[in-house]
Amino acid sequence: MCQPLGPGFLSCTSRDHGGVLPALVFFIVALWIAGILLAIYATRDMDRRGQSGCLWGALVLFGGCIGNLFWLIQRWRYPVVGE
Repeated sequence: MCQPLGPGFLSCTSRDHGGVLPALVFFIVALWIAGILLAIYATRDMDRRGQSGCLWGALVLFGGCIGNLFWLIQRWRYPVVGE
């Protein structure tokens, strides 16, 4: 609700976000955790395939969607070594 403070000034404060802000925070935290878990999985996966796991984990973590797609495409080129 907005209240006039003077000529040309309004004070608009709303403390009722209708549950949108907590849902948004939950969504952002969930995406952050999912990204970290995917980077850990990519690191372990590429270690099993004889590649540099740290490099691939960093690529997946910091590369976003492009890094994830690149990892998914590249992982099929390297077979699992030493099972």
